[in-house]
Amino acid sequence: MFSSRLANYRDSMEIFSWRNDPITRKSFFNNNIVKRKEHEDWFNKTMKSNKSILIIHFSEKDKIGVVRFDLKNKETHVSINTNPKFRNKGFASKMLLESESYLSSNKLFPKVLVANIIKDNLSSIKVFEKAKYKLQSAEFEHFVYKKETK
Repeated sequence: MFSSRLANYRDSMEIFSWRNDPITRKSFFNNNIVKRKEHEDWFNKTMKSNKSILIIHFSEKDKIGVVRFDLKNKETHVSINTNPKFRNKGFASKMLLESESYLSSNKLFPKVLVANIIKDNLSSIKVFEKAKYKLQSAEFEHFVYKKETK
């Protein structure tokens, strides 16, 4: 069974662990190891923000990943981080689409969704293309994908 909910403070340390996974770090623009204090500051700021949403996804009782939406300049920027134990199992696109549905049904944030993806992150490119995001531009080190939701 697949389910999701808004993140809460109890999710912080798992998200921190997923973020510092060596394979995960390769897909971030800042691929340095994040220190615990730095993560806690970011997580607290994100949880209090009215411009960010974190949605945790589950398979049965296992947390499989998180989708983050950030409001920036009349667009909603999207980021996915999958629990390393569930990587390459086909969950990322499902997490993305479920999160978009939540965003849309709650009329949160602008309808234009943007994903900035490092050019050699083929897994993320496939995930976003499967979710109907379209390539808008190729920047120096990344691609910009966009999708307009209902």
